[in-house]
Amino acid sequence: MSEMNNTIDDLTQKGKNPETKQVIIRYGVILGFISVILAVVMNILGAGDPMNPKPGASMAIGCGSLILSIVLMVLAVKAIRDSQHNGGSIKLGDAFMLSFLVGMIATVIGALYNFIDLSFLNPEKMEMAREMMEQAMEDAGEVDGAAEGITSFFMNFATNPTAQLFSTIIGGAFFNAIIAIIVAAIMKKD
Repeated sequence: MSEMNNTIDDLTQKGKNPETKQVIIRYGVILGFISVILAVVMNILGAGDPMNPKPGASMAIGCGSLILSIVLMVLAVKAIRDSQHNGGSIKLGDAFMLSFLVGMIATVIGALYNFIDLSFLNPEKMEMAREMMEQAMEDAGEVDGAAEGITSFFMNFATNPTAQLFSTIIGGAFFNAIIAIIVAAIMKKD
């Protein structure tokens, strides 16, 4: 844990910017709560319903979420870059780490909400998804033993809230790294 604190302390200008942790947490929590609000809106609109998906609403909310992620990461980097402690400059690696950590805080908040939603608030979603997958397997026809075992494994994985929690965090890390390198490349100023 102390290694992570040292990394965050050293994120910009060798630890001379005391605002770094607060900026990361502030923008990460804001983005996380926006993600939760968008997930609730998707649930209200029925866009996340496996039996009656609304791809247009899902796509619009997904695009809006991506744009908000980029905007909040840019604002976080800009807040540190333009602070009195940094004098208007930030290195590529520092901008990347700042953006990535903001995104990961948001990802963890969103993943925890999704876990709570699928485990306690709307567990029927998982059962509906399982039924749809089983129906799709039946419609596909006869499958050999090995393929059936693999399919069964992935079906159990996809309909398990705990597995989804961890896969969301892992997928989020990859996704956030891509966004963060783009934001860092745009916002860096040496």
